Amino acid sequence: MKFHFQYCSIDSSPLSKYVSHPFWNWIVQLTVSYNVEFDVMIGISILTVLSDLAGTKCINADRIHICYARIFGRLVLRLLCGSQFKRSIPDWIWLLCSICTFLGHVLDGTDGKQARRMGVSGPTGELFDHGLDSWSTVPLTLTVFSIFGQGEFSLSPVRLLLVLISVQAVFIVSHWEKYNTGILYLPWNYDLSQYGLTLFYLFAFFKGDDYFKFYVFGGFTMALCFEFSFYGQFFICISFWIV
Repeated sequence: MKFHFQYCSIDSSPLSKYVSHPFWNWIVQLTVSYNVEFDVMIGISILTVLSDLAGTKCINADRIHICYARIFGRLVLRLLCGSQFKRSIPDWIWLLCSICTFLGHVLDGTDGKQARRMGVSGPTGELFDHGLDSWSTVPLTLTVFSIFGQGEFSLSPVRLLLVLISVQAVFIVSHWEKYNTGILYLPWNYDLSQYGLTLFYLFAFFKGDDYFKFYVFGGFTMALCFEFSFYGQFFICISFWIV
């Protein structure tokens, strides 16, 4: 018996409909115009993992390298400076994070379109794609709160862990909904958060991360405001009525 797979998702966000998807479609068509084809062995998304080990070039591999670059950068700073690390993170790190966040978002939006265009879309590809998306919630969250450094304007490790759990809970609930309905309803805040983080990192590059270490009002720091905003995305309705 032949199994027919068809990826089904609904993305009703105005930002996605009028900005992201038209831009991603243009990127895919650009690769067609220049006859740029990506590796099709076993499937595009499986090569996401294999190419990371073998050095093969493919779309999703770039996203893995981007996440590794973020973690590696933080580890290098810690290893070089040790426990006496008191200086702020170099500003160029935030420029790198801004570029990587934007590129990662673009690659995440175009890999599926490219796979369907080439006729290699399948459940295994979706598994690897969304599996890596779930894994990337860790470096994404840690990178954001690294801007606030350590001390009174940052979060404790326990509170940062709770923020991370809330992010992963949103991801799990969205895919649990897909498991039961067969349709993945993409939250409106995803594209907005990616573009927002891109600009946030870019702003940190120009102004320095010390710019965000202040009290917004009363005893509320900027980090605390970010913490509540992350919790808010879990408790508010993230899948708007599809119209």
